[in-house]
Amino acid sequence: MADSPADDLPIWARPEPATRQPRFSRDQIAVAALAIADAEGFDAVTMRRIARALGAGTMSLYRYIATRADLLALIDDALLGESLVPGELPADWKQAITMVARKSRQTFLRHPWAVQVLPETAAAPARQAGPNGVRHFELSLAALASAPLSAAAKQDLLAIVDDFVIGHILRAGEPANRGDRSQLDARFERGLRLLIDGIDAEEQH
Repeated sequence: MADSPADDLPIWARPEPATRQPRFSRDQIAVAALAIADAEGFDAVTMRRIARALGAGTMSLYRYIATRADLLALIDDALLGESLVPGELPADWKQAITMVARKSRQTFLRHPWAVQVLPETAAAPARQAGPNGVRHFELSLAALASAPLSAAAKQDLLAIVDDFVIGHILRAGEPANRGDRSQLDARFERGLRLLIDGIDAEEQH
């Protein structure tokens, strides 16, 4: 992908292309990228392939996305958007954070290739949370608002729950487990409950 003077800025800090009626939006590009990855695998997600899906010329998309890091950021933020819990969270903090974790798990199960994207997005230059990333973080904090935990413990819990969800998705993708959905569901629920209860108990001592 071509370099530009704005490459040092996160894509969220740059305006959409300044035309009266831009043909595409960044959201449309992200949706197309997710659909390609779901159907053909993440390695198939290229600017040329996205352009073909949108009925556009490859070079025209560079007006919207200057670098591969931009594309990864859009994909990452689209995944986080799918992970947002709709409606109100339960008042009980354990139920609330469990609901957040379940929603994230559902997203990764729909897009199992997404675990390939995480190392690249984490290492991308000028990485900054997108709008859905900010919403997801705020939702997670809201889920723990009533928890009798220190601020540091809440941050630790969020990070550990994320690690647990990702680890579970990796295990679910192993050939031996692909047809074992009901047992995987039960294992996920039990492990998540033990994890949350264990951190709560540790903090109270």
